[in-house]
Amino acid sequence: MKKEKIVASNKEIKNAIAKMANVINEDYKGLAVELITMNDASNYLIKDMLGYLQLDVRVQAIKFINYEKQTESGEVRITRDIEEPICGKHVILLDGIIISGLTHHYICNYLNQRSPKSLAISCIGLKAKQIIKKLPKCYSLFEFNEEWIEGYGIGTESLKSKPYLIDSKKYL
Repeated sequence: MKKEKIVASNKEIKNAIAKMANVINEDYKGLAVELITMNDASNYLIKDMLGYLQLDVRVQAIKFINYEKQTESGEVRITRDIEEPICGKHVILLDGIIISGLTHHYICNYLNQRSPKSLAISCIGLKAKQIIKKLPKCYSLFEFNEEWIEGYGIGTESLKSKPYLIDSKKYL
């Protein structure tokens, strides 16, 4: 068994969250914000992020299943919708890793039908070179390339409970 290839320690993640939260605090100063978690990949992020945000926030969740991993539409089946209205609200979606942006584009279009005042995304990481759909403003802790990121709520059951991020391609 190879040693884990840690790409971000827990300390590095917390430092990145503090920096991102400062930017969000400044961008939404004096405003209320709806934080909507997407599936379970952002559970660690939301827990830690709430400690740094100095805003009036309400947390909701949306859960879904992708119809197919690689569809051009990114279409998903909503299995749990948000429960409170977002019309006229500032909304930030929280997720793990954004790869193609297809699913996020689909979810953003779905939520835009409810007329939020603004819509942004906050994520643990994104693969900017692979994104093929235009997304709203995105606050990201890290940018990745070919790594297969797991840990900190992301990935397989055996690895997502780790408090740091690893490149699981290098961990066998």
